[in-house]
Amino acid sequence: MLRALKQRVVGLLGASLLAGLPVHLMLPALPPSALALFVLLSLWLWRLSRRAMASMASRALSLGDTPRARRLYQFLRFTTLDAEGRAACVLSLAACQASVGDYTECLARLEALHTPLHGALLAVSLNLRAYCMARTRSDLQSALRFSEESIALRPQVLGFRHTRGLVMLELGRLDEAARDLDATWRKGDGSDLLEAERCFDLARLWSAKGHEDYASDYLERSMRAAPESRWAPLASSLLGTREQSSVIDALL
Repeated sequence: MLRALKQRVVGLLGASLLAGLPVHLMLPALPPSALALFVLLSLWLWRLSRRAMASMASRALSLGDTPRARRLYQFLRFTTLDAEGRAACVLSLAACQASVGDYTECLARLEALHTPLHGALLAVSLNLRAYCMARTRSDLQSALRFSEESIALRPQVLGFRHTRGLVMLELGRLDEAARDLDATWRKGDGSDLLEAERCFDLARLWSAKGHEDYASDYLERSMRAAPESRWAPLASSLLGTREQSSVIDALL
């Protein structure tokens, strides 16, 4: 806590110096009170603009506009002075990698992050690890542990419940997977992208249970939820394969 506070104070002093020094050099006769007011106003506007950019980046990521989200997070990272803020940007960039299916790169970013994490940042890091490990079907027991820890830290985050459902699905614990995936839908967060992914995973779940009609229905729902997402072509491909198999079975 004290270390994080120290970093914020150092960052604030550094930003104040960057804002005030050029003005002082150009206008040496400017009264100290006017200079202080200018610095405070500049810092307030800068912080306001960064919050707006962070909000835009988060919305872009939730809508599947990963290139825009990545550009905004990269800018925020390079212009952030404190270690905790940079760590948050690194986690967001890792989430961008995961959102496009580059799970190996996402895990590499997480491994390269040596800043101590706490609270929400730790929860996000644990969830990303669990998610990527589930998608790559690697060390699923560790993935489950990471997922449980992230939910314990932030139980209200729907994406974390989806990750645990995904891990359960890969472990073959289908009833538990269904409970988590269904809970994500019941609460709802307005994210078409999350709904498309949820339906895709539910299609896999029902297929594993031997209910191909339910699986096909969820594949169609996945395609309708977010037609521009990467889940739509995956769902379409699986649906086409199922329809082709049904035709072959009928002919036989």
